[in-house]
Amino acid sequence: MLRIFNTARRYFCSDAGSIVPIVALLLPLIIGFAGVGVDISSWMMSKRRLQAAADAGALAGAWEMTKGGTVSDAEAAALKEAINNGYDSSLTGTLTTTVTTSNGVSTVKTDIHQTVNVWFSSVFIDRAVYADTSASAETVRAGGYCALALSTTASSAISGGGSTSVNSPNCGLAANSSSVTSVTLSGSTTMHVGAVNLVGSFAPNSGFTYASMHTHTAPIPDPYADLTVPASSCSAGAMSHPAFYNSSATLNPGTFCGGIRVTGGNTLITLNPGVYVMDGGDFEMSSGGITGTDVTIILTNSGAPSYGEYGNVHLTGNSSVYLKAPTTGPYAGVAIYQDRRTNTGDVNHITGTAGVEIDGAIYTPSSPLTFGGNGRVLSGSTALCTQLIAQTVQFQGNPAMDNNCAGSGTRDIGIPSAKLVL
Repeated sequence: MLRIFNTARRYFCSDAGSIVPIVALLLPLIIGFAGVGVDISSWMMSKRRLQAAADAGALAGAWEMTKGGTVSDAEAAALKEAINNGYDSSLTGTLTTTVTTSNGVSTVKTDIHQTVNVWFSSVFIDRAVYADTSASAETVRAGGYCALALSTTASSAISGGGSTSVNSPNCGLAANSSSVTSVTLSGSTTMHVGAVNLVGSFAPNSGFTYASMHTHTAPIPDPYADLTVPASSCSAGAMSHPAFYNSSATLNPGTFCGGIRVTGGNTLITLNPGVYVMDGGDFEMSSGGITGTDVTIILTNSGAPSYGEYGNVHLTGNSSVYLKAPTTGPYAGVAIYQDRRTNTGDVNHITGTAGVEIDGAIYTPSSPLTFGGNGRVLSGSTALCTQLIAQTVQFQGNPAMDNNCAGSGTRDIGIPSAKLVL
């Protein structure tokens, strides 16, 4: 007995002997801290997973807006991609998507508030633990292109000849032709532009300067591919008698069977706001002037092919042209539109030497377009929004072009994208 007593006394008096009860007393606390560490790691991993889900959701919503989708489309896309990237809709919490649009740029914000599984901490915490994440993405407008040649095969899809001078550093050029000479310059032509986007390549020329050059790229889609032609019903006989003007006049919108022809050096035709349909005839002027604001001119043929060919636009000679497209409505941003069903291959000319300013899109998707004349001599004080979209585009003279398209109603030429901003 005495030996047992001495052994116990030596144990409790020893420093080493005090460790075991201390450890026994602290063990629950040690295990608790270890558990909290595990829970914190789990919470951080869950938050990273939810952040990836929020990023994916915001980007998906923004991409949906670049395609012209509605707010509902963006919300559905955001939810779908968030689930695909780690958001668990079966857990308690919320996913909220907010879409705002300003100056043509849409911002999609995705907020996630969701419970996180914690095992050890639940002993001390009597309520659910949440992780909160948020992400914002915005649409990026397409490139600042002023001219797009839609032909997929043409050599010289974009070209200039003679003494042409194009000085439009804010305007990009794009050609969907796979030709190795999709852009060509001849004579003493000089061309100074912004970004150049080519499916094919180009013929090097010292007169061709640009901010950037991208060759062998994907084709740029036609931004007005869904544009329709209004109904008209001119007879074949009426189409053979175009409206003829050799003195100044003010016209109202409507259908002009056989088109419009203007002659006379002092003739000024003023177009009141609206849509002017040239049914079965040209929009033609060799001298004089035409001016109109909030105007769209459409060339079609309601009886083609039996009633003849589609009309073309020919604004040439010593003529002055100032047209500004409407900013709203079904033809917002479009100043001149030639029916895409035309198959004549005739060239459209807008080359008035007395001055040409078109504020808006000239859209001849199935025919070549020659654009030029002398610019900056009419309105002159304001920057233009110029869009030339045709099978091929040829420049002449000293054309006025600019890319001041905010609020113009035009559609972007290029491939829009989306980017994370938060």
